[in-house]
Amino acid sequence: MKNFTGKTCYVVLDRDMEELIFDTMLFSTYEKALKYVQDTIKEGQNLYDRVIQDDENSWRMQDDGEQPRIIEVFSKVVW
Repeated sequence: MKNFTGKTCYVVLDRDMEELIFDTMLFSTYEKALKYVQDTIKEGQNLYDRVIQDDENSWRMQDDGEQPRIIEVFSKVVW
């Protein structure tokens, strides 16, 4: 493995804690992962009472008294 260089990919975890649905998506760039998150949040605004950005790469959509839907972006090096 001489001169090995890893490739970074971006993982989006989409967890609907109320329905117990867990999705994982892989993207080649952060921009593509972020676009997926933004599109998902846009669709979810009609379904949830509030959307909260917990930090730079984590969002929570939630109704009062219900379990949240959490979306997070992680970077991983793969080879």
